[in-house]
Amino acid sequence: RYKAERQSLRKLRKRLPSALARTMARSDSELAERVRFKGTLQHRDVRLLDSTFVHSRDPAILVRRHAILVNLWPIKALVLSSRTLIFVPDGADSVLATLMTQLRKTTDERNPDYKEQHVPFVMRSLEAIFVTTCSSLSSEVDALVPQVHQTVKAIVVKSSGVTIERLRQIKSSVSKVAAKLEAVQSAFEDLLTSDREM
Repeated sequence: RYKAERQSLRKLRKRLPSALARTMARSDSELAERVRFKGTLQHRDVRLLDSTFVHSRDPAILVRRHAILVNLWPIKALVLSSRTLIFVPDGADSVLATLMTQLRKTTDERNPDYKEQHVPFVMRSLEAIFVTTCSSLSSEVDALVPQVHQTVKAIVVKSSGVTIERLRQIKSSVSKVAAKLEAVQSAFEDLLTSDREM
């Protein structure tokens, strides 16, 4: 009995280095796969562009090895080295037209400034997205300013329940725009302060 246990122990010792080598080789190949795909676009990253996920409503700029994902209301984009895929909600055709105009300005070869620009397509595309987002938010603010002035003048002349209710509604609209602006500003600051993303 003792002899049989000894023989099985010897067999186990002989097999152990090969089993350990296979395990290490398997873990080395898995590690190589992880390193190879580290920083590349993953399926979970694309959720940033899908509005059904709760976190996708927050503005964000996600930098990956061969792609940049941009979620800045109302534009969601996937910026690649030679093309940009743009997603806008229904009814945002004016934003899309503005964005296309900005993209054409920066990428049109007939533009006199084009040849002087030694800026990669990705950067020109991001610039167009940022300019469009800022102009969209600016137009929202510009639309609210006259309403605020009218309501404040009406309150000064005559304070009534209707005027106060209108002021409350305008204040709510201003708060929403301010929250959007702060979220976009936060996304830019996160991008600029992250050494890994830059």
